[in-house]
Amino acid sequence: MVFNKKAAPHSKPEFMNWYNEQTKWTEKHSYDDPAITTRELSDWFMEMKDTFPPLNGPFSNDENIDGDNVTDYSIGKNIIYVAFAWLVAEEAYKKVLSLALKHGVGFFDVSSDDGEIFFPNQEGNLRSINNVEINKNTAINTSHVTFIKEKIQETLSKMFQEKKIEVKTANTPRSKKTFFQKFWDYINPLNYRPR
Repeated sequence: MVFNKKAAPHSKPEFMNWYNEQTKWTEKHSYDDPAITTRELSDWFMEMKDTFPPLNGPFSNDENIDGDNVTDYSIGKNIIYVAFAWLVAEEAYKKVLSLALKHGVGFFDVSSDDGEIFFPNQEGNLRSINNVEINKNTAINTSHVTFIKEKIQETLSKMFQEKKIEVKTANTPRSKKTFFQKFWDYINPLNYRPR
């Protein structure tokens, strides 16, 4: 989700309350037209739609409706909430961050367990409430780390559910090797290679 930096609170509890109010969708307008939002958010959307065309609204196109990049945008006065197809999540994450930097809008990583909240600062970077900073050079690297972290969490959860791994009470080198070897074999189809 991207947001108007001037409207959003700068503490996590207050931000989360504000976010919950925004996502009740009670504003008296349709949520698919960028004309109702701020100039910065509208500019972000207009550039974003070129790569990730909208599913609904004045810029939607029936010809693109089945494409992987077709995206659901919910546009409020101070936020744009975006839902991407999983297949394009990594590419979308990079684009959201780079355009947030370019247009000076905030970014809330709704899909992440950590839920980092980033505000643009005077240097043109994004700084989180927890003082994590993203600039043009680190935006791409951050998305890779987040993507890999989420894939590992997802994979571990699936492996436990399918009983392909089990927790050993003994803390022996052999049990660790067995666990990590099974884990490596399981995630290898994701084409992740160590450097």
